Amino acid sequence: MGTFYRDNSAMKTENKKLQGLIVDVTLLTVEQVNSMWAIFTKYYDSVSEAAFKSDLNQKNYAILLVDQADNSIKGFSTVQVLLHTQGSKQAQIIYSGDTILEKEYWGSKVLHNTFLKLILKLKLQRPFTPLYWFLISKGYKTFLLLAKNVKEYWPNMEEETPAFEKSLLQELCLKKFGDSWKPELGVLKFETCPGKLKGEIAPITSRDLREPLIQFFVDKNPGHADGDELCCIGKIDLGTVQFFFSKTLKRIFNFELKGLTRAQ
Repeated sequence: MGTFYRDNSAMKTENKKLQGLIVDVTLLTVEQVNSMWAIFTKYYDSVSEAAFKSDLNQKNYAILLVDQADNSIKGFSTVQVLLHTQGSKQAQIIYSGDTILEKEYWGSKVLHNTFLKLILKLKLQRPFTPLYWFLISKGYKTFLLLAKNVKEYWPNMEEETPAFEKSLLQELCLKKFGDSWKPELGVLKFETCPGKLKGEIAPITSRDLREPLIQFFVDKNPGHADGDELCCIGKIDLGTVQFFFSKTLKRIFNFELKGLTRAQ
């Protein structure tokens, strides 16, 4: 496609500015791919470089999170875009792959903002085709990224998965993961673990479990520490975009209000 998109709302973290770039996977340089792999191995075990690069080549886009001071990559996410026919309906699917951010930048919202820009781009390309976000999660932070930013998502602690979305998730998981998909559990269990978070990375503490969404994630995916993946789907429509923007505006307003209070 020959283009990339910038998120100019760079977030400041300890005097460092992080910028989001959406890059066509075919345009990634060798140096960028090697940097992504180096970050990935800092946080994940049981994954090979060959498998990592093979998975990357199946994706359409990479979201690169770059330190503006030196253009070094500090995190990334990968995205595959699919057109899927479900019964008599067609749906556009955004499948999120490997996602990681250097610990010093945890709490930054640049990934959220850049991902939203990609969603808007894809929605404008096919405005009348339903759009869904399909992701698998072995870590609770990935699950929270969905649960806290998408209004309608499943599995959901407050409601059963609707019939259409349940069937859609079933077909997507079967098509992509075959026998590793365990529909009775809602998770992927692999004969050979394709990668898992290192034990010291974002361990789930008793304090974390006071957060209902984290407890829900653990209940739904008790084997997450062994690399099991919780399969999730979220509906992306105008309401989702409005929901996200209202959260962003509220966060900015609260930040500015706190700054004004301190100044007084």
